[in-house]
Amino acid sequence: MKDQTWNFLVPGSGTHTFRWTGSNAFIDSTRIKMNKSTHPNLSYVFSGVRLLLSRNPQQSVTSLQKWRLQVDGRLVEEYALTSGGSRNYGGMQEGSYTIATHFTPSVEPQAVFVFLSGGLSHNVSLGHDQATGRVELTVDGEMKCGRDFKFFDSGIKLDFEAGGVPCQARIKTSMLSFNYKLFVNEREVKPCHTKAGGAVKDFEPVEIEGPSKSVGEEGRQRRTSVGWNAGMVGEEKGGEEGKEEEGGGRGGGEEKEEEKHELRTSHRQKSVSISASSSGFGDGDNDGGSGLRAPPSYDSYTPTLPRGVAYDSSEGLYTCGVTVRGRFLNLGAFDTVEEAAQAYQEGLRKYSRK
Repeated sequence: MKDQTWNFLVPGSGTHTFRWTGSNAFIDSTRIKMNKSTHPNLSYVFSGVRLLLSRNPQQSVTSLQKWRLQVDGRLVEEYALTSGGSRNYGGMQEGSYTIATHFTPSVEPQAVFVFLSGGLSHNVSLGHDQATGRVELTVDGEMKCGRDFKFFDSGIKLDFEAGGVPCQARIKTSMLSFNYKLFVNEREVKPCHTKAGGAVKDFEPVEIEGPSKSVGEEGRQRRTSVGWNAGMVGEEKGGEEGKEEEGGGRGGGEEKEEEKHELRTSHRQKSVSISASSSGFGDGDNDGGSGLRAPPSYDSYTPTLPRGVAYDSSEGLYTCGVTVRGRFLNLGAFDTVEEAAQAYQEGLRKYSRK
């Protein structure tokens, strides 16, 4: 059985990772001893919350059953990224589950590519489980999409961006084998590491020229609080109106403006468009997804915001709200994401019966 990993947020203590190997459990790389008195359900109290690991009852064959994790009775969101990078919540009732802050790649990369653009290094990993057909695209340490691709598919293309530069990953079948290629700004980039051959000797990353028009010139896409919950991209804000909103703030002052600029820079969200097409695979998907920009490191992950929480870049604050009798109720603004997430959970409990 392959390892399963869940990434979730605990108000007051931050983001945590739980990994289950089938026999051992780990919290943030620390091995823990779980109570097996209710086996096959394993329980553990951590940072004021109760973790419960149990078999998925929807699968009847025990050997094929995957595990599921609950935090204080709420299921942690399972891996569900689509070919367009969007997340499917499957109609689960609001407040009945815990959103995953990010997803950990589950497929070993077949090819890893590194290139330079604008003086920054970018890493693209193309994972493919040739037995199950699972494909996972990871850009600068952040998973962007997942889909299935098998031998009977003649080819698959994944369009995305890395550092504002247009990229396309390609997988093709040739002589009963798979070929993995990456094109950045229409220029082919050779891999620095492959599963079959290991690290490429004397590899030097190529320098790729950036796009002719930067993302900032066209206006940045941001999520509204409603758009975040719905998984939709908010309207673009740019031009003089956007500048006035960013420059207004609460009282002004050079020091405050500089502080806000740092907050906006560190929490700015970038819209990522990923499309998948496959000849002989039916109609190609072309769904938009977006997430936080991850730092250029293969091993690092930038967590997204928890459910019910939105970031107000103009004020540098986190906001949250719940729906009561068909109307949205704003629960306030907070300095930290943990405070906003805790207020959201308290709001759910307070207004759930109204």
